[in-house]
Parts: sequence; structure tokens; C-alpha cells
Amino acid sequence: MIKIRVSRMVMAVIALSLVLSEVGCTGKHGRKGRTDSRGTALAAGSAEAECISPCTMKNDTILARNAVGPSWIAWESPCLPNADLVYVDLDTWNIWVMDELGGNKRCLTCYDDNILGVNFPLDDDGQPPAIHWKGDPEAHPTEPIVFFKAENENSEHRKLRNSPSIGWDNDIWAVNVCSKRYTRLTNLAPGEGIQHSAISDDGQWYVYPLRYDFGNPPRDFGYATMLFCDLFVDQNGDAHLVERFEDNPNGEMYYEPHDIRKNDSGSYTLLYTAGSKNRLDPYSYEWKCKGEECSSGNEMLQTTPFQHEEFTMFSPSGEKIVWMKGPLIGLGYHADLYVSTPEFTEVERVTWYNNCLNWPRRCKPHGAQLSRLDWKDDGTAVFFGLWIHAGPLRPFSKTELHRLDFCGECGSR
Repeated sequence: MIKIRVSRMVMAVIALSLVLSEVGCTGKHGRKGRTDSRGTALAAGSAEAECISPCTMKNDTILARNAVGPSWIAWESPCLPNADLVYVDLDTWNIWVMDELGGNKRCLTCYDDNILGVNFPLDDDGQPPAIHWKGDPEAHPTEPIVFFKAENENSEHRKLRNSPSIGWDNDIWAVNVCSKRYTRLTNLAPGEGIQHSAISDDGQWYVYPLRYDFGNPPRDFGYATMLFCDLFVDQNGDAHLVERFEDNPNGEMYYEPHDIRKNDSGSYTLLYTAGSKNRLDPYSYEWKCKGEECSSGNEMLQTTPFQHEEFTMFSPSGEKIVWMKGPLIGLGYHADLYVSTPEFTEVERVTWYNNCLNWPRRCKPHGAQLSRLDWKDDGTAVFFGLWIHAGPLRPFSKTELHRLDFCGECGSR
């Protein structure tokens, strides 16, 4: 039984002078702002794929270069028209949106050049705006809100430590695209970190890993603990987090939450990966709260020796999971996309970026690994970033944001 520490609030609200936009979230209108001039989607042929199952790859399309971390936007709002994906543009280290085919690229958080017409609060602190990298975005499942991480006041702006994809001296923020108001959700102590988070499909829970030990990368990720928070949106449209409990169910190691689904019983299931050193295994964690007490259970889904597994994501139907898996070679993982049942009883490999025998025209000779994954809401496609290595000691030399269409309704409801 886990006791709740109701007195602790992981919440810091930045009250800006803006009020809710008079347009609200109805009607149709466009907005000006910085756009991406790199063009629309570049199709990558799929002649090597044969449709042998609904989850076989049908087509693989590059939607953007030097971009990662896509998250599907389930809601439609006139405050943000023609936006299906929110992602990170690594040329600017800012949060951008695009449509599902790679068009209509616009920046949400670029300084003095964004579609909201409002700057990120820390960018007005007198320092160069570029010092506040932003990344790891995720859209609220029902409200016109985008969550993301950003360097805080304690950051030394070191790429291998403070970038939001690693997360030391970062905090969680949310922006309501209709009210144009930013809300700061955490105030981490100096030397603490935060990486990938998970939001429940009903928008009621938010789980993030609090990193407290740096470890010895790339051989050791250090330690983290998972914080489970109530997520609510107030009458002004501002998001807030209230910590309910924390847990490190496998003992002291590194934890990375990925996705949360509400069960018919009222409990919730979190998909996460965890491990000591530099190899992660997939787990599921189920909990249910009644009053001030929560009960939970934890299960390792599988372990594959010498293989790193990460970014486990439920399909819209809940009947499938996608994730990446592969070995560490040099300083980067050679990891491909897999799909399975939630119990990992039926596993199918989807991509072969690291196998030139199977994909002679599409493979990456020096290897590649995926970044954050997300499904299209009808289960027919997934989106992911692809880090392309230039050699065993030269990882992450290029990045691409991909859309992969399945032959059938792989993860449909």
C-alpha cells in the first residue's frame, strides 16, 4: 500500500497578465508566425515491403529533417488549425507543429516569431533566448494544451546534460494555445533532472521521472524515481499537477515512463522502461486510488539480453504496443521498431534500418535508433524520430521525423 503525501505539491503557477482569448476554441481563423521553409514531406519509397499482416510497413515518409519527438494532437481547435503533430525542431530547439503529412509547419515557442504572439516567459529574462532549449512535447488528450520541458534558471546549457532530451536542470511547462498562457508545473532543485513523461488517455494523471543521480553516461544512466501526479485544468484553462505518490518499484535504478491507459475497472496501466547501467527493459505498472490511498502492482513484460528497449506506447485500441529494440554498438543503439500484444506474446518487427540484407536501399549503414513514438488516432500509422549514426563513435549525426503507415488497421479501436 502506498501512502499519499498530499502536502507536497509539484506545482508552480506562472500567472501572466494575459486572459483567455476572445476567440476561445470555436470558429475558424488562421494565425501568422514563423514557418518552416524546408518544404513539405519527402516520400521514401516502400518497394521492399510486402503486406503480409496488418502491421507490416506499407509506406515510410520523412516529414521533417533535424526534428524528433512527435506527439499526436487528438483535439481539433480553431486556435491551432491544421495541426496534427507537435514536435521538436533541433535547428531552433523549439516546439513546432505540423499536419500529419508534414505540411503547415509553424513554431509555437520561437522568440518574437511564433504563432501564439506570446514569448515563453523565461525567454524574457534578459539572457539570449537560445539559452532556454525546449523539447519533449506532448499534447493533452482533450484540452488545447501542449506540455513540454525547458531548461530552467540553473541550467549550464550543456548539450549532453541540459538538453530536454536528457533533462538535467529542466522543468515541465504547459501552454494553452487558446488563452496563450504559459504555466510552470515544476520547480526542480539545482542538479535534479526530468526526462520523458506520460499522460493518461483520459487526461487525469501525469507521471514523470525525477532524476537525482547523473550516473556515468553512456555506460550508466544514473537513478530516477517516478512521480505520480493528478493532472487538472482550471476554469481559466491552465494546467496543474498535484503529486499523489512516488514509486521506484524495482528498487534504485533509472526509470522512464512512456504511456498510460485507463482500464475498464477504473485502474490505470503505465508502460515504462527501466534498468541499471545503460540497457532498459519494458514494464507495466497498474495502480488504483481510493481516497488518500493507492494500491499498485508491477510486472516486467520481457527481458532481452544485450538488447535495449524503450518508448513503449499503447495503440488507440489498447490491443497493441509499439516500441524500439536493439543492441548498443559503440555509443549508439542500433534499434528498430517492433509491434506486439501488450503481453509481448506476439511480436512483429516492423523496420529494418539496421539490417541492410532486408532493406538494402533503406538501411542506415552505420546504424540508427528511434526517438519518442506516437500513434495516429485511428491506429493506421505511427510517427517517430530517427537518429542516424555516422559510425560507432559518432552517433546521432543526423535526425529525421518519420511517418510509417501500416498495411492495415494495426492499432485501431
